[in-house]
Amino acid sequence: MMHNLAFILETSRHVEPFGDHVSDTLINHKPLRERQEDALTELGFAVRRISRTEQIAAANWPCVLCRDDVFFNSACLREFLRLSRKAPGSTQCAISKETAFARIFLPFQEDETSDVVRFPLYCLRGPNPAEAVATAIDVREHKLPFYIPPHMRGADQTVLPACVRPLIQIRHAVDVLFANVACVHARFAEVLDSAARRLLLGLRALSLQPARVLTHMNRIGPGCDIHPTAWLEGAEIGAKVQIGANAVIRMSSIGDGCQIGDGSVVKHSVVGSGSVLFDDLTLGFAVCYPETFLIHGPYHLSVFGRSSAMFATILDDFRLDGKPIRLEIDGRLVQFPFPFIGSFIGHRSRVAGGSIISPGRIIPNDLLIFPPAEGTLSRIASNVPRGVPLFIQDGNLREAARNASGEAARSAEGELR
Repeated sequence: MMHNLAFILETSRHVEPFGDHVSDTLINHKPLRERQEDALTELGFAVRRISRTEQIAAANWPCVLCRDDVFFNSACLREFLRLSRKAPGSTQCAISKETAFARIFLPFQEDETSDVVRFPLYCLRGPNPAEAVATAIDVREHKLPFYIPPHMRGADQTVLPACVRPLIQIRHAVDVLFANVACVHARFAEVLDSAARRLLLGLRALSLQPARVLTHMNRIGPGCDIHPTAWLEGAEIGAKVQIGANAVIRMSSIGDGCQIGDGSVVKHSVVGSGSVLFDDLTLGFAVCYPETFLIHGPYHLSVFGRSSAMFATILDDFRLDGKPIRLEIDGRLVQFPFPFIGSFIGHRSRVAGGSIISPGRIIPNDLLIFPPAEGTLSRIASNVPRGVPLFIQDGNLREAARNASGEAARSAEGELR
């Protein structure tokens, strides 16, 4: 019989570019440590934190052991324990590589020697976790259609997995992105998994049309100011949130005190408390830490650190030359397996309007980034001519005709040399 004890093995892992300890990683507004403890205590476990596995006494076996860098929910843990009770020895939680969830949300967590992805989540019956047998759980995934033209996505069919039992090890900023999306999607997967819940929601909506059903899954906190023309589908809205006219919030989570401007669209994203998304901004499959400030967009498949800001910045998420996007992981460049991924912006970093960031870039904390100075108008002379074409050069305004003649003269001079 299993003891109601769960041990969390603390590591020294920090997640770049944020520099946060992995336990402080925010997953749908909560630190990862709280997500772990919530899942364990919901199933009746007392949680103890340890620095090495030798601190688990033999009298405590069998017990649960997990590292502090793995995200799971109570549904995932419940299924793993159910399977582990049938096993004679220690078990290690795993999922099949054949799932869409593993292929899309776990791009850097594969082991080429196995047909499953293993996670540092164990049911221990002895002292050595290395002897645990991989035990694959069914993540109960539902593949939501997500169309991208073949010439953009490549050969793979594009789907969006929503899982009742998500499981991700947090080692890189891209894992932070997918863990947040997976956490938000879990409650929709639970509905898709239950015919009774779908029927109940359909009766409440008087329709089986997905958008109308999703409107009956909204959760809205106290003190919100939501414009009557705003459209919410499956939205989790915190307290004192302001949402402007014609804004759309779909299958996303908005933290306390956020301001969502007129005409803004937020889809499959998490927006941290106190953040501001300005008018007509589009945010998709993205994560904003608290107090993020975004103007213009669109911003897709990206993570924005705490108190970061984008001012009409272009965050590329696709390479037109067809070459793979590469991400820096643990000091080395690794090829991302899919053609789309945005950037990861550190805490308090700010990027000025007109800047272009290549896909997959890691922007460290506390940077101030500007576009090229020669193309930015910073000075206007008092004698600048009126009513003629002007262009920006070295921060000043120049006449187009003068520039053309100057360029011609320089070109001729170059040919003579």
